[in-house]
Amino acid sequence: MQNLQSLRELLTGSPKKIVITTHQKPDADALGSSLALYNYLKKYHHDITVVAPTDYPRFLFWMPGNNCVVDFELDDKNKTHIIKAIEKADLIFCLDFSSWERLKEVAQYVKKSNAKRVLIDHHLDPTVDADYKMWQPKAAATCELIYELIK
Repeated sequence: MQNLQSLRELLTGSPKKIVITTHQKPDADALGSSLALYNYLKKYHHDITVVAPTDYPRFLFWMPGNNCVVDFELDDKNKTHIIKAIEKADLIFCLDFSSWERLKEVAQYVKKSNAKRVLIDHHLDPTVDADYKMWQPKAAATCELIYELIK
């Protein structure tokens, strides 16, 4: 990962405003990696918003932290909350997607943000620009990369 030590120092230092987002119609890897990172970062008292660009299957609702996930497409109140969180963010984690199109409407707000971006992904040829990248196409899943970041 580029600047891994610098990122770890950011994450373990003073609390930050953080947005974690993943691809549309999140699957178990997308949601699992987002919530694993969320639960890890909560230990450092960060203010975290977990964003799903769209809805996702109910069978994933069991995951610890699921009640904190905000669905961008659910209603206007959620959209307003997410847009404000992105605008105020210090860091935005982009998990389990390699192109902006996978974020749907959320992409335009993430691209405009002044926050530092962190891309953690295992898909081929990422086109998402980020200040920090943990990209490994040989990884079986993004969850595996989150594990590597945490340990």
